[in-house]
Amino acid sequence: MTEVRLVPDAIVAGVAARFGALADTTRLRLVLLIAASPDLSVGTLAERLRRPRGIVAQHLARLRAHGLLDTALQGRRLGHRLADPHTADLVGTALHYAETLAAHPPRPAATTPAPPCPTAQFEEPRR
Repeated sequence: MTEVRLVPDAIVAGVAARFGALADTTRLRLVLLIAASPDLSVGTLAERLRRPRGIVAQHLARLRAHGLLDTALQGRRLGHRLADPHTADLVGTALHYAETLAAHPPRPAATTPAPPCPTAQFEEPRR
């Protein structure tokens, strides 16, 4: 039998916040681009994404605020890199999942609900 573990609310909230920070096409593209080419400047990232520099800077700030990016001075410019390499893995897995669903759309839901996740349970909300 698979062990069921209780995931603390703080962990679940942290995951939700990070998913929220990644829930934007520009930010997802930034993560992929930075994973492939760390230490790029805001200007270079804006050029590669063909987006205004100010918009890219705002997206980078949001990713930094959620602990997904680090910055380091590269000469006279600020370079960006992922704070954790698992972020690129997570985004890659999500994109692979989306591509798989696009290639093989699920059938309409049956009347039987999906079984619960066997490895995690969440704390009940406090009232």
